[in-house]
Amino acid sequence: GHARIVSLNPTSGSVLGSITLPHPGDARSSVTFVPDDENGTSSAGTAYFTTKGGYFYSVQMNGTTFDRGSLKAQLCKAVQLCG
Repeated sequence: GHARIVSLNPTSGSVLGSITLPHPGDARSSVTFVPDDENGTSSAGTAYFTTKGGYFYSVQMNGTTFDRGSLKAQLCKAVQLCG
């Protein structure tokens, strides 16, 4: 199946946004978020994660929602570095 990444409100747990990935494979990693600003307080930035299918993804976050047009995927094999 296709994995779905979800953004949740940290207080209420309500769903703020979600994105379904285009390639098959479970999302099996933690999501790493890198804020756009240097002091790390911005809610805008880039989220990075991997899937069991071997893909490394990045997607821009505009505050609490995903910028669907920014989703990028790179297929990685065990013996190669993604680049």
